[in-house]
Amino acid sequence: MFRPGAEIIRLQRVDSTNNYAAELLNNGIVTEGTAIMAYDQLKGRGQRGSSWKMVPNEDLAVSFIFYPKIEDVGAFVFNKAITLAICDTVRYFTGPGVTIKWPNDILFKGEKVGGILIELAWQSVAIKHAIVGIGLNLATSLYKDWSGVTSIGERYSDVLREEVLEKLCDCLGYWYAHLHGHNYEEIRTTYRDRLFKRGERVALKGSAGSVEGVFETVNDVGSIILRTSQGSQEFAHGPYRLQMD
Repeated sequence: MFRPGAEIIRLQRVDSTNNYAAELLNNGIVTEGTAIMAYDQLKGRGQRGSSWKMVPNEDLAVSFIFYPKIEDVGAFVFNKAITLAICDTVRYFTGPGVTIKWPNDILFKGEKVGGILIELAWQSVAIKHAIVGIGLNLATSLYKDWSGVTSIGERYSDVLREEVLEKLCDCLGYWYAHLHGHNYEEIRTTYRDRLFKRGERVALKGSAGSVEGVFETVNDVGSIILRTSQGSQEFAHGPYRLQMD
C-alpha cells in the first residue's frame, strides 16, 4: 500500500510549508507523498486567509504533495479522506471525542486541536496536484489557557512529534487507498458520522445574514446540508461559517 512520507524534507524555519511545497512543484516533478515538515513556521495559513501559529519545536506543521485521481465525484471527497486520516491520528493518542468541524477543523471534545489547508491545482477538469497542509497542536502546556483550543500533549503528555508524524503517514496511506480504490461510500459515511453537531440544530453566519437548520451532512463539493423550514438546503463554506454555540 502506498504510504505518504517516504521522503520527508525537514526545515528549521519556513514561512509556510504549503508555500515551500508549491515552490518545489514549480521547479519540477515531485514524488507523490513527499512531506515538508517545519520546526518553526512563521506564516502558517488557514481557511479564508486566517493564520495558524505554532509553538516552535513542539507543534506539528507539515505539508504533503498528492496527485489524486478522483472520478465521477466532487473534489471534496479527497478532503474528506484526508480529514479522516487526521481524525484517526489524533484519536490514536487522545482516545474518543475527536470530531470534524465543517469544513476543515479537527476538534477534541469540542476544542480545536488541528486544522487543514488543502490547495488544489487544476488541469482542465482534473486535479493536477494537491498540497495538503496540516497543523496539529502538540504542546503540553500553552493551550490549556486558550479558550476553545486544546492539544494532543494535554491528553497524552509523552507525545513526540516524530511519533505523531509516523502515525499520520500511516493513516493517510489507509484513507488514500480508499480514495483510489473508489471506496467513496465508506469515506462519505465515516466522515458524516464524525461531523461536529451533526443531527443538531445549528446556525450558519454569512455576509448576507444567518440561517438556522438541522445539520444533515456535507456533500461531495464541500457544502453543508441543513434541513430548514424550506426543506434540505446546501450552503457553501466560503460565504458561510458554522457557529460554535
